[in-house]
Amino acid sequence: MFDGVDTSVQPLFIAPAHLPVWADRVRPHLVKMAEGSGGRYEASDLLYELARGGKQLWVALRGADVLCAMISEVHAYPRLRALRLVGIVGYRPLLWRRLLRIVEEAAKRDFGCAMMEGFHSPEHKALMPDYRVTHWFSEKPI
Repeated sequence: MFDGVDTSVQPLFIAPAHLPVWADRVRPHLVKMAEGSGGRYEASDLLYELARGGKQLWVALRGADVLCAMISEVHAYPRLRALRLVGIVGYRPLLWRRLLRIVEEAAKRDFGCAMMEGFHSPEHKALMPDYRVTHWFSEKPI
């Protein structure tokens, strides 16, 4: 039975060594991600962190088209490791919704993480239906 997932969409992890090949293709997504960061990042900050391996880049491709870019970072707590979703930008999310499952599997298998976490905008809640909401993140510039 067809579940709505487009199998022509390929989720990929982009290793830091391969970032130069992908930088121009993902830059528009990183610019948009930075614009939504509340002043925390510029696109150049994200590229720097990705290049040095401090953050991880995941993309969903449909042919040559980058439908989605996701950035994560490993957060080591004293008693467990978590993969924190830092940002996700894309369009046509029903086509790439399985990217999150792929990232979850890789977090456990490849990064030794026991937990996923992320701050996200309310519209992304539909992409994370089995995540328990524990905090609302609010901010006020002073």
